[in-house]
Amino acid sequence: MGALSISYPVDENTKKALARYPAIGKAFNLPNSGRSKFEIVRLLSNTHYKHISRFLEFIDNSIEGSGAIGRKLIKTKHPFELEQAAAELEIYVHLYEHFGTAVKAAESAGAPVSPDIEVQFDQWELKIEIYTPVDFMGFQLFKRYIPMVLKYLDVSCGYDLKVKTQPRQETTGYDPAIPYHPYTFPGENETHDWLTEFSEQARQWLGKESPTKTLCMPTPSQ
Repeated sequence: MGALSISYPVDENTKKALARYPAIGKAFNLPNSGRSKFEIVRLLSNTHYKHISRFLEFIDNSIEGSGAIGRKLIKTKHPFELEQAAAELEIYVHLYEHFGTAVKAAESAGAPVSPDIEVQFDQWELKIEIYTPVDFMGFQLFKRYIPMVLKYLDVSCGYDLKVKTQPRQETTGYDPAIPYHPYTFPGENETHDWLTEFSEQARQWLGKESPTKTLCMPTPSQ
């Protein structure tokens, strides 16, 4: 089973949004139409949210001169990768504001492991690797991708959907106000497989001329 992949529509609003961010436009080649898997397209499609608009302004003001860090952010195709790249860019900008040209983005030169940022202080050099650990990866994927899968399905009609999740089996002491527990979810690969299957079932369900009222399938949690 293939890895889950979500794409975002490229329309006139996306193009108009990109025009407001010239540095991003210089770094990213937006297709004329169709769909794109790049996270930057998702951001450009949602500039009506103030926090996304502010984030794009930050990227636009910071990307030039950020080297490999900026290129990495522009090329991300996964929301977790975007969060990691955003953390790297924010720390790079913070250090640059304090130490100026002593700070530079590290170039990996094809190395499997390399620092993200290098800071030169007189006779010694500081190399910085930035980590953004994610606990309960399976749960994080499930929580993040369920609404994204449904929002960006390539179907011809729009729908008003409600999503409800609950454990496969209610256990002793089960509280209906807590529909699932993060630790009950499997690892990243198994959750990706489940989301891929869910995406295909949802596409077939909503792609019908008269879909049934509900779609039910077991969650990956136990």
